[in-house]
Amino acid sequence: MFADLINNNSDSGKFIFKALFLGSENLYDWQRERIRRAFPNSKQFSWYGHAEKTVLAMECEESSSYHNWPFYGMTEILDENHTEVKVGESGEIIGTSFWNYATPFIRYRTMDRPAKVRADVSIAAGSFNLIDSIEGRLQEFIVTSKGVIFP
Repeated sequence: MFADLINNNSDSGKFIFKALFLGSENLYDWQRERIRRAFPNSKQFSWYGHAEKTVLAMECEESSSYHNWPFYGMTEILDENHTEVKVGESGEIIGTSFWNYATPFIRYRTMDRPAKVRADVSIAAGSFNLIDSIEGRLQEFIVTSKGVIFP
């Protein structure tokens, strides 16, 4: 909505940020394009996480896939039989927190469904499981009969 306000008022490029961290909800291509038009000199990074501190995954400069951060918590992607999915399959994200000492979450069912791309890909910062996208958060916004979007 902020990017739309900037674009609609011909203010594109007037607000300079090195990077934009966009998190916790799916970021669709049409949203990325609107944000890119409003902030043409800024890099965009989307991240996925929980307030329960069980899973944290973020994009890097080289990939729009989410890199699971193994030091934050243990992330499993399981099928309906509670078995780890194979590369390229989808399942449910299950997280175990390493940081929430007051109320530890152990094998927390998130009800979020990712597309799991590949495992243990080495990049500059280390080795991570990659998630292509989060498919399970489909109740994010309402579109009225007139096409108005409410987040």
